[in-house]
Amino acid sequence: MTTTRQRRVLIVAAAVLQLVLFSLLLAWRAGTWHDRGWTGLAFAPGLDLLGDEAAVPEMVRAAEGAVLVVAPGSPAWRAGLVMGDLVLSVDGVDPGEIADLWLLDERKRAGEQIVYEVQTDAGRRRVALALVSPLEAGSTLLGMASSFLTGLAFLGLGLWTCWARPASRGALVFFMMCSAGAALLCLSGAGELDLVDRRGIVPLGLSLDMWGLFAVYLLGSQVLTNLLLHLSLIFPRPRPTLTEWPAVVRWLHTAPFLPFVALPVIAAGQLPRGTLLWAKEVSLAAVAALLVGRLLRDARDSGLRGTLRGHPFTVQLLLLALTAMAAPAARLLPRELLGVAAAFVFLGLLLFLVAVVTVYSVWTCIAFVRGYRESGRTDQQRLRWPLWGAVGSAVGVTVLTTAGAILGFELGDPNAALWASMLSKVLYVPIPLTFVLGILEIRLHEVDVLSRRAAIWATAAAVAVGIGYLLAGTG
Repeated sequence: MTTTRQRRVLIVAAAVLQLVLFSLLLAWRAGTWHDRGWTGLAFAPGLDLLGDEAAVPEMVRAAEGAVLVVAPGSPAWRAGLVMGDLVLSVDGVDPGEIADLWLLDERKRAGEQIVYEVQTDAGRRRVALALVSPLEAGSTLLGMASSFLTGLAFLGLGLWTCWARPASRGALVFFMMCSAGAALLCLSGAGELDLVDRRGIVPLGLSLDMWGLFAVYLLGSQVLTNLLLHLSLIFPRPRPTLTEWPAVVRWLHTAPFLPFVALPVIAAGQLPRGTLLWAKEVSLAAVAALLVGRLLRDARDSGLRGTLRGHPFTVQLLLLALTAMAAPAARLLPRELLGVAAAFVFLGLLLFLVAVVTVYSVWTCIAFVRGYRESGRTDQQRLRWPLWGAVGSAVGVTVLTTAGAILGFELGDPNAALWASMLSKVLYVPIPLTFVLGILEIRLHEVDVLSRRAAIWATAAAVAVGIGYLLAGTG
């Protein structure tokens, strides 16, 4: 078997494996939702959770227990609940009693009822809602299907490109990027009810499943951002940065995840005590000394800066060794502050990921623009398509998302938000599609004109749809 055939077989096998995993993930989450049920309602947390009333801003106080989401076709929707109604109790539990609501959430299953005490414009009323399978609502199925089909489009475009250019490094990175995008889209479909918890028991934003899925989603976004930045450094031609800093690719793929590796290292560092603790510290000190010695030895030839830039794994291993040595210091924290410290660490990691994704995105844009300016006419045409595709998709997604948010939260139209969300997912497809045209160099001159017209018309159509949504809602 030739090398080309081997690569193609491996690529197809990887794509099939991903497809199987995506299908299993969707089937698992759908089964879980079917067993647990939902009411289609999401409401804000009660004031008790927020602490002293005097310290809470008036804007937040006004939203206490407010209904934020009512899913079309759900029991809450059929019962006539609307955004802005106030949930006063859930099966007799105050919206601020989060621990009790978590217990209630674990206990309730599809087929059971939940009794809400609700304040509406017409007065106070008791509403009994049955927990039913969310798969009975067309909105849920449409959301899952749009995410899954868009993910399949990403995966198919990546597979097509890598099949056509099996020896191309850019095509391989592009396939990995499309795979990461497909994974995020399928994760979005699988978490359709977890990211915005509409089960109607735990207030919005306080579901443990939601935060866990959000963390995984951010990690996946980081992987996608890494690969997009990697692609910007090698397409259509390798950037000078790769010559000046050969290890930059290893740095950009590993550095963002260092804090997440450090967490289990710190946790493991709490276990040894007594003699074992001293043995661990001595061993780690020896490892750190060896790593420092290697860096200093190489610094004689290439300088300290060149050595640090050229040895990403050695530098990061050294940082992990020093972190493990300092881990026992966490025992000095008072026990009552451990929970607060853990919450700060979790939020800090999320903010770190958001910051890195932002920096990498800006770096990617700069690399593509510089690559365009420094390229010849043919390479400029290859780069122009992805740039048009990215700009058109970004504008379209922004307009639709904004229109859906305004209609959904300000005007109380959940259907508009649903359709805007599904259409925005479809508008992501031009990004990998235009990269395919550039990487495969398909009919350069004809596609150049068509891609620009398609991007312009797609952007204009998205703007028109967004304006139509707004006019329909305000009318």
